[in-house]
This record gives sequence, structure tokens and C-alpha cells, in this order.
Amino acid sequence: MMYAIAFEKSKPILDKLISNGFEAYIVGGAVRDYLLGVPFHDIDIVTSATVEEIQSVFKHTAPVGIRHGTVIVVEDGRSFEVTSFRGADQKTLFVDLQHRDFTINAIAMSVTQEVIDPFDGMSDLKKRIIRAVESAQERFREDPLRLLRAIRFVSERSFRMESSTFEAIKTQAHLIQTVALERSTAEFERILQGKHVHEALRLFVKTELYQSLFYTEDKKDQLIQVSRLSLGDLQTIAEYWAAFLVCLEMKQPVRLLKQLKRSNQLVSEVRTIIDTYHAYQRTGWTSLLVYDIGLRLACQTERMIAVMSNREADLKAIEKVFHQLTITDRSQLKVDGNDVITLVNRPPGPWVKQALRDIEIAIVNQELVNDREQILCWIDKGGVT
Repeated sequence: MMYAIAFEKSKPILDKLISNGFEAYIVGGAVRDYLLGVPFHDIDIVTSATVEEIQSVFKHTAPVGIRHGTVIVVEDGRSFEVTSFRGADQKTLFVDLQHRDFTINAIAMSVTQEVIDPFDGMSDLKKRIIRAVESAQERFREDPLRLLRAIRFVSERSFRMESSTFEAIKTQAHLIQTVALERSTAEFERILQGKHVHEALRLFVKTELYQSLFYTEDKKDQLIQVSRLSLGDLQTIAEYWAAFLVCLEMKQPVRLLKQLKRSNQLVSEVRTIIDTYHAYQRTGWTSLLVYDIGLRLACQTERMIAVMSNREADLKAIEKVFHQLTITDRSQLKVDGNDVITLVNRPPGPWVKQALRDIEIAIVNQELVNDREQILCWIDKGGVT
């Protein structure tokens, strides 16, 4: 039923290509996941048509990935990647599948739902084995990102690595350094978030692939430590990065994330979680700590701390502290900078920001009531620095 619905949506694409004299098949992850009986969303189609021919067959296309032979076809509001058969000399379905990464991804399905499996991928699916198509050495040379992708399938699916594929990763590991950081980092993030990340990280170490990523090089013991954590209890990528970077004892985690070209928002969240983790180590959860980062980030940090401490996260305790705060944001203060300047009778300057901070701290710590007159009286008596 799951496949039937997805197939019906892609069938008009296949039918149109076939009616115009071209071959067309569904390939890759959709076929693999259908055979595994797990949900899938994206459907990739391969065809004997060239890019220009694909564009001439369909009215609504987008020139995304043309240099790789891919055209985005939009049909009934849904987008499909349609790619010309790959291959240097011959361009056939067999050659296309021959140059895919692993046998479990080198399976095609026709418009009549016939399975085409020239490399015995269905057998490997049943055995839960990751095996490169034909020559592992060649497949990894064609696209070195596949080195990390093999580890990712272990993390996401708990598959076993076939021996020649394992050995090829060991000998070709250095090739991962030729991959754009954005691509390799995105793949590594998926490894961290897999349900079986503990198995994947151990394999990452055993294959010595870790020695070829600059941020994991010579971090064998730390990686083993990460593999022992219950990372599955985390929810956001910021939490995963925070736990990972703390375990790896990175002295400049923010700088590393910027090198890896992560988004400014992610960098900011990871910085906050790590800083709060270290503050928690000194003081435990305090009202001021929860106030300073807000409920959402406090819950993220609590999950990360719980994983690092091998305990369950106590989010209810965090929520209780937050909801007991007398203020949750500086904008709620009953005075502003102008009030402070007028009362203290000093020229504006950085001191005003510090004064407002002193007021915040006093109110959050329930040493002062958030009332205009009481705050002004407190300032007049020398409450601000």
C-alpha cells in the first residue's frame, strides 16, 4: 500500500518517458526502502533520455543538477529527480546500476513493478550487508563520499560491512579529504543521528577512516567514548554536536563548526549548550542559568547533560524552574536604560548595559521585585555597579 501510493504519483513520469520512446525506471533509495518495508519519500527516476530530451518531454522542469545529468521534473505539484543513464561509453540501465555505490542501492523497478537486480542487492538486503557494486576500490574512487555513506548505513540500518568493502575503506580512507566539507559534514551528521551510531562509530575507528577527517584525527579514545553514550536520547543536531565536541575535548568547538560551514544558528546553539554544560558542572541548574538561555535551549542542554551523565533527562524540573521565573526576558523589566541614566546622573555608556544586567540578576534571584519604584530605590541605594 505504501509503495502503491508513491508509485501512482511517479507513474505519469515513467509513462510519459516510455510513450516518447525512452526507457525509464525507479532506482535507489525508494526501491531499497520499499523492499525493506520502511517508509520512503523521495523517488529517483533514471532514463535513457538525455537532459535535453527530458526537458522537451515535460512542461515543468528545473535545471538543477544538469551537469550531473539530472533534471527536476514537477508533476502535480510534486518534484522528481529524473537522471540520464550514467556511463562513459555505454549508457544503459545495467551500466547505470553498475556505477552505483552499494548493491542495496543498485536495484531498479519498472513501471510494471518488475524488480531488476543484476548485482544481487536483494540478497544483501535480506542479509543486511553493505557491499560495494563489483569493485569497491573503483566505487570509492568515483565518489569518495561513499566512504562515509557506508558508515552511515551502519548507523541508520545496523547493516554489516562485507569484508572487501571494509578493506577498501581502509585503503581508500584518505580520499575523503577530497570531498567538499559541506558534503562530508552533512553525511557525518547523519551518522551521529542514526539509531545505531554506537556501531557506526566503532566501525569508523576500525576502518581508520577517522584518521582522514581533520576533526577526528588521533581521537580514537574519544570516539570510543562517544560510542558508549546513549545518543539516541538526543533530539536536535545541536545537541548531537555539543555532546560530540565535548567528548572530543575540542578547545575551540565554535571555530570548528565555522570551518565545517555549519549555519550561524547551529553554531550559536551549540556554543550556548556547551557553555551552559560547563556552567552546570559548576553550579547545577539555577534560575539564572535557565533564564539566560530560555526554555527551549535549557531543555536541549538538559538532554545533552543527561546523556553525558548517563541518566534520564529531567525536563519537568527545567520547565518548573522556567515557569517560576518572575521575568523571562529583559524587555519585561519595569525600567529601561534611560531611567537608569537619569537616576544615576552619568553619561550613557557600556555601564548602562551592565546596570540592567545587575537588575535582571537581582530580580531573577528574587532579591528584588520587578516594580519600577522598588527598582529605582534599589539603584539609588547603590544596587548597580
